[in-house]
Formats: sequence, C-alpha cells, structure tokens
Amino acid sequence: MKKIFTLLSVIVCLMASQTSFGQIAQSENFNGCALPAGWVETIVSGDSSWWFVDNSPDPFNVGNIDGTCMVMFDDDWMGSAALPSHVELISPAVDLTTFSNILLEFDYNFQQFGALNDRCEVDVWDGVAWVNVFSQNANDCGVWTCGPPFPHAEIDVSAYINAAFQVRFSYIDDGEWGWWFAMD
Repeated sequence: MKKIFTLLSVIVCLMASQTSFGQIAQSENFNGCALPAGWVETIVSGDSSWWFVDNSPDPFNVGNIDGTCMVMFDDDWMGSAALPSHVELISPAVDLTTFSNILLEFDYNFQQFGALNDRCEVDVWDGVAWVNVFSQNANDCGVWTCGPPFPHAEIDVSAYINAAFQVRFSYIDDGEWGWWFAMD
C-alpha cells in the first residue's frame, strides 16, 4: 500500500513512494504571490529577500516561468550600489521515513553575469547537516525569451530521507552585482 504526503506543485515537487517514484509527497507552486505558510526566507547578506511576483521586475526582460506567480531574487534590479546578496528560502520540515525513493523537481531560470561566480544552489537537510544537491553558475536559459519550457531539475534525494527533511534554495551573488534566479 502506498502512502502519500503533501510536501512541496509546479515549482518544487517531491515525488515519493515506498517502491518507486510517482506519488507527490509535498508540493508548492508559489501561486499565492507571497511567502507560503511554513516556509522561511533568510537574508544571509544584502538588502533584500526573495520576491514573490507574477513577472520579472526588469522592464527590459519581463517574463515568468509558467504564466503564474513565481519566486525570484533579482540582483540586477537592485542596482550596482546594493550590498552583496546571499538569500535563502527553506521549506517546512516533513517526515519522509516511510518512503524509500524521493525525487526533488523544480522549474527554474538562472541568469549568470560575466566572470562572476554568482550562482543558485539547492541543498537538502539530511537530518544532521545541509547537503548540496544542485548548483548552477552558468546560464541555463537566462533570458525570459528562451522558454517555455524553462530548465527543469530532477534530483534523486533518496539518500537523504529523514524525519525532518527540508529543501533550501539559495541565490549568492559572489559579492558583486549579478543577475537572477527564479523558480516556478
């Protein structure tokens, strides 16, 4: 008998079952255009946090991932005088110990700036520490005219199943004026 949790929809999706992938364990689509209940946003450094918007605020590069609200951090829109930025968005904890397979899925758009090491990262909580499972520091689409579809990540995180599983999304501008990372 398969057990199903409701955990992360279109943007962040954990697929889980006791025998194989296929059931949604948790989903979040950010269509409320606001920080979802139970999620935590943290400004590690900088002036601004995540934006829950229906379009990129850049008038020269307007767009979104699926026609609905998304979550993004736009370092470019903040301007060259903004402090270096590192922001995190962390999901609620969920007990996944009854499952044997977990697949993390999300759609995204990342724009990297020049020779900087600005990047987006995704980590999961393994019960003891954060483990990096995704890092992007080169354009993977980048402009809003390259999709849809936009890049889609599918990451097997079964090795990290625990009673307090969480996902952390980060944008880090490497101390310079960078571009953006958006999910939906």
